[in-house]
Parts: sequence; structure tokens; C-alpha cells
Amino acid sequence: MPTANKPAPLERASATASSPRKVERHQLVRLLFLIAGLLCVGLGLLGAVLPLLPTTPFLLLAAACFARSSTRMHHWLHHNRLFGAYIQRYRAGDGMPLRAKVMTLLVMWLSLGYSAVVAVPAHWWPLAVILLLIGVATTVHILRLKTYRLPTSSCPER
Repeated sequence: MPTANKPAPLERASATASSPRKVERHQLVRLLFLIAGLLCVGLGLLGAVLPLLPTTPFLLLAAACFARSSTRMHHWLHHNRLFGAYIQRYRAGDGMPLRAKVMTLLVMWLSLGYSAVVAVPAHWWPLAVILLLIGVATTVHILRLKTYRLPTSSCPER
């Protein structure tokens, strides 16, 4: 049975190099960070399919919450087959693959354009301007990210 000074068996796994903080000792604080991390993962997954909901900030926030609550969940997030490599490359400063940049910007501008022109009533034009400004800021951020080059396998010449 874990004591106040010993972490639970779930937390005994060694922390990865990307977890800068120690796991909290207080169980209530750990539980709150764990719940917040799970909520952020859910929002990040929604952001992968809903164009106006960001994915990266939620996944990074989930990683920070898991670093404070559960080394097991932190490890799972960084080694997950869906977004583990994405988080690791982003945090390492390696950037985004060109295809991901293009698809992100394309889907974002199509949805923003539709929202600004069709979904927002004409008398709410300030909302359309806000959408445009968010789109410009997000585009600048994405374009300023380093472009990650996927490793190429050398094909033998015939």
C-alpha cells in the first residue's frame, strides 16, 4: 500500500526525458491534473476533426498535466501511435511535415471562409473580422514552424 512519501505502483515507472516536472505528491492534485490531462486529450482528438478547435495546444497541455500527475499517462501520450511522434517532434523543435501544414491551412481556411461568409449573419461582421484575424495569426504561426522532412529511404539504382 503506498504511503504519503512513496508513489503508487502506477507512478513508479521512470519519467521520460521530456517530463520536466516531478509527479505531484498530493493525491487530490494528481487526480485534478490527471482529469485535466484526459480532458485535454479528448479536446485534442476533437480538434483533429473539427477545424476551428486546435489540436496541438491541447495535446501539449495534456502532456504537461500528465507530467504532474502520472508518468504512465505521460509515457502513453508521448508514445501513442496516433500523435506520439507528432508531440515529440513539436516539442523537440523539429517542426511539422509539409503535408500536415498544407492540409491544416487548407481545411482551416475552407472552414473559416464558410463560417465568415455563410454561417455568420451580415450584421455580425465583427465576428467575421475576428475569424479572419485568427486565421491570419494561425497561418503565420504554422508557416513559421520549421518544416519537418520525413526520412527518405535510399532506393537501390536499377
